[in-house]
Amino acid sequence: MDVTCANCREPWDQYHMRHDAIFDTDLGHSLAKIASNEGTPLSNRNYREALERDGWKFAGNSVLAIARCPACPKDDEPQSEEVKTRVMQRAVLADLLGDDEDGLASMLEDLDGFE
Repeated sequence: MDVTCANCREPWDQYHMRHDAIFDTDLGHSLAKIASNEGTPLSNRNYREALERDGWKFAGNSVLAIARCPACPKDDEPQSEEVKTRVMQRAVLADLLGDDEDGLASMLEDLDGFE
């Protein structure tokens, strides 16, 4: 199941965000392997910080609630009201659904289908 970036609308696979994206960060391979094998909790601070250093930004408490991704344009253009609304919606859903990653991914996919 894909989740999309609120800013550029790039789709990202839920499994990739949970298990594979960590290998693209500056964490050592052994730490990334542990994180990937354990299915790192989506709200884990070290995992999120490593991804944020790599260009990701998240809304709420989950790495599935993507506010900005490495595929986004590098310019720091102010966000439109539409993007701000999508970021806020992702943050609310991530906070409401907590650790229910399948529920969150499903709700985010439904949310994108309504636009």
